[in-house]
Amino acid sequence: MSDVRSRYEACAGPNPIAPDFLRKLERELGVSLPASFLAAAAYFDGRGIVALPLHPMADIPANVLDETLRLRRAINLPNRFIVLGEPPESLLVLDCIDGTVIWCDATDATGLGEGRFSQKPHVWTQFSDFLEFLLDEQDAEGPA
Repeated sequence: MSDVRSRYEACAGPNPIAPDFLRKLERELGVSLPASFLAAAAYFDGRGIVALPLHPMADIPANVLDETLRLRRAINLPNRFIVLGEPPESLLVLDCIDGTVIWCDATDATGLGEGRFSQKPHVWTQFSDFLEFLLDEQDAEGPA
């Protein structure tokens, strides 16, 4: 994790998620955030990497809390998932039960709870692996 943190901070500086917002996420969504996500929250709040659009992880409009609640109502998203982002034609979620990050086609979002997908999703076993992927994508895109 320290290599990922060093890479991120060299790219964007430290941007921790406010502890109050983390508690609010857990309380209002009824989840326990995975350890890998909490470790990254000490320096990464979704800002600073533009390779993949993520919802803000702060108490501002259209944040991960708002969007998770919206999709729970709209598509009956299972309570174990937090919506990290909605890249074009897809959905990016954190599974709070096993800590995986899943990037699936938007048409497969309703099958998340049962693991039914028409197209194989990209899955990272922990949040730090996902963050490393974002950093690799950012490096590949080069300076803005």
